[in-house]
Order: sequence, then C-alpha cells, then structure tokens
Amino acid sequence: MHIEDMYGNRVLTAKGGFFDFTFKILDAQGNLVAILSRPWIAIFKNFKILYHNEVVKAQGGILPWGFEAATPTGRFAFRLDKKIFSLRDTYKITVGEFMDPLHAITSALVIDRVFFKGKGCGCGLIACLIVVPILIIFFIIMGLFM
Repeated sequence: MHIEDMYGNRVLTAKGGFFDFTFKILDAQGNLVAILSRPWIAIFKNFKILYHNEVVKAQGGILPWGFEAATPTGRFAFRLDKKIFSLRDTYKITVGEFMDPLHAITSALVIDRVFFKGKGCGCGLIACLIVVPILIIFFIIMGLFM
C-alpha cells in the first residue's frame, strides 16, 4: 500500500502481505518509520506497533467496528471508527499527539486491511441474511397463487 501526496509522489509505503505477521511502514527515502506485528492467532483484533522505540498496542474487538491504539503508559496514539452501515469502508480516524498524523493514519489503514481484508463491517452479509429469506417467502407466496 502506498500513500501519495496530491502530486502523486509517494510519501509512505506499507510493506507486508495478508499472510505476513510483520509489516513495515517506510518513508519516501525507504527509512523505517514503524513496524507493525500481529499475533499468529487472535480472537480479538490486536497489533503491536514499534514507533520511535516505543511500543503502541492497537486493540479492537471481534467485529470490524474499529480499534484504539495507545502506549502501555496510556499515551493515546490513534482510534479508527468504522461506519457500521455503509456499502463501502467509511472511516473516522482520530489521531493523538503521540504519533505523526500521517503515520497514525497509515498504521490504522494497514491494521484494517490485514484484519478485515478491506471488507466493510459485514453489512452486506447482514443484508443478504435479511433479503434472501424475504425473497424466498415472496416466491413461495407467488407460487401458491399461480
């Protein structure tokens, strides 16, 4: 994933894939900005971020509605809130004073992509579970009157 400025110049790059457990955020010159790591198995969504030689822990729930990141001493780094009822991913990212805003936003997006694979909050599945039974009932009723 690449973050670009309004002129198309790369500002940050996040390296790592879905099957990786460590992700690196690099600046435009290739210097390491942060290392994000996730556990092998996680029921709750959590990440550790090594940022300026300090550990930041990002913790979320089971559902993809967002997460918060802070240092063990309680210094707020960022929070990602996902809009629950939306066809496309819609975020609100709140950044604290601990991290550079661009680094925090990139970290939040990487975590979201890894845990939720770029999918919405599951509303499509919920809509399917509601619409499909209604259609089945409709066709059964229409079949009775034909």
